[in-house]
Amino acid sequence: MENKKKKKPMDKERHRIMSAEMKELVPKK
Repeated sequence: MENKKKKKPMDKERHRIMSAEMKELVPKK
């Protein structure tokens, strides 16, 4: 994950959303 190199406050929220989407299996584009 290239985003790991850039530590941003939104990165954490984005990672959480991605995890939730993966758990719910709901691909949001």
